[in-house]
Amino acid sequence: MHEARRARGHDHGEARVRFITASELSAKRGPKNPQKGERHWKARLTDAQVRQMRETWGGWRAEDSRLPPNDVHRRGYQAIAALYDCCWPTARDIVKGRTRVDAGGPMEACR
Repeated sequence: MHEARRARGHDHGEARVRFITASELSAKRGPKNPQKGERHWKARLTDAQVRQMRETWGGWRAEDSRLPPNDVHRRGYQAIAALYDCCWPTARDIVKGRTRVDAGGPMEACR
């Protein structure tokens, strides 16, 4: 689909319409292979931190499973997010394997 751009003409102020080709539009949008994981420009956690977060979470789950149900000290996503200085939805998505899959480490099954 072409994108129309209006540009003011130099002759008598009349408007001209210029159509952009598909290749120009894709060049304008950026690269086809954006950086992922710790190489992404907005990443705050390294791949090593992500693996460590997943291992910590797995250890917590194993400890909680050995305790009787009424004695379980629940350590949730907010607790692990505080350890790694991120928000709890980010921590949840990382430990469940919804994001940062390439970082590796044990992932909880998505439910």
